[in-house]
Amino acid sequence: YFSLPSTAGNKLYYETRIKTSDVDQMDILVGLTETFATNPENALLSANIIGFLLADGSAVISGVTEASGSQTITTLDTNLSTLTNDTYVTLGFVATKGNSDGNDTVEFFINRKSAGITTSTIPTANMKMMVMSISGDATGQKVTTLDYMMGAQDRDVTYADGPA
Repeated sequence: YFSLPSTAGNKLYYETRIKTSDVDQMDILVGLTETFATNPENALLSANIIGFLLADGSAVISGVTEASGSQTITTLDTNLSTLTNDTYVTLGFVATKGNSDGNDTVEFFINRKSAGITTSTIPTANMKMMVMSISGDATGQKVTTLDYMMGAQDRDVTYADGPA
C-alpha cells in the first residue's frame, strides 16, 4: 500500500512501462487506486486515484487524480502523451506532500520527461499499484503488455551513524 506522505516535502513515486496493440480502442488506467476488486473496470470506480488514463476513442493519455470521489483530469504535453500502437511507453509520477503553502502536487512523466503537473484533488488514502486495460470495441483482439511496475515512497527512516 502507498499513500501521500504526511511530512511536507516527502514524495511518493510510481513508474510503469506498457504498450498496447490498439491505442485508440482501449480504456487503460495505470497507477494507484484505492479500490480494485475482481473486475478490472472496478478500478475506474475508485474514489481515490493517482495515475494515467487512456479513454477509448483517443490515443492521447491524460493524468488523473481523484480524492474522495472528486476527479481532475490533467491534459499532458501532446508531444509526449500521444501513444502509438505496439510501442512501449514509460509512465510515471511523483506526488509531493505540500510545503508551508499546503499545496500537494503530482508531476506526471512520460518516457521520463515532465509532461504535466497538478495540485488538484490529490488523495491521501491508502492505495494499491494497478494496471487495468479493457478493449474499447468487440472486434479483434486487443492486447496491453506490462513490462514492469514499481512504486516507492519517503518513509522518514533514519539509521544510527548513517544518512537520513
